Amino acid sequence: SLTVLGIALKEFAETEIGKPNVMPTRKQLREAGKTDIESLITAFGGYANVAKLLGLTRSTQKKPRGYWTDQTNMRREIQDMQEELGLAPDVMPSKPMLRQAGRSDLVRAIDNAGGVALLAETLGLKPPTKQSSGQYAKQRLRSVKRTKGLPQEGTSTELGAASNDGSDMDATNRAQ
Repeated sequence: SLTVLGIALKEFAETEIGKPNVMPTRKQLREAGKTDIESLITAFGGYANVAKLLGLTRSTQKKPRGYWTDQTNMRREIQDMQEELGLAPDVMPSKPMLRQAGRSDLVRAIDNAGGVALLAETLGLKPPTKQSSGQYAKQRLRSVKRTKGLPQEGTSTELGAASNDGSDMDATNRAQ
């Protein structure tokens, strides 16, 4: 539940960061091996959404002027998201995937760079397909089920619902 996540985040922030009301970053959670918390954050709509829901201050600062126009920065941010989303390194993440991961900043940057197809071509990546989006949805559904202690086998209805609306939590809740 969100309450349990809030307790875990505040405890982590107090012990690891020294500030109980600060939202930990993905990097801080990964370095501490807290992938379970990271998965829950993604399931609840991403870092920005969870921070807002729990009243936590975001520790990350706004990117400096010109950050998103630098192709090196765009490539690094895309690579980080490919890894986080479990995508192949040659596949561009879709905007719905990025939004669900709480990366509306990256979605805006992609739009400003001419859109997904143009940026994918510029970076030498394959544009996202329904297949890559479906694989992501299946992976997220498995992750949410694992986090909630639910059986891993899923029906095609569950997986179809997850890949159609991008909401693993809805598909998981229907399965219960």
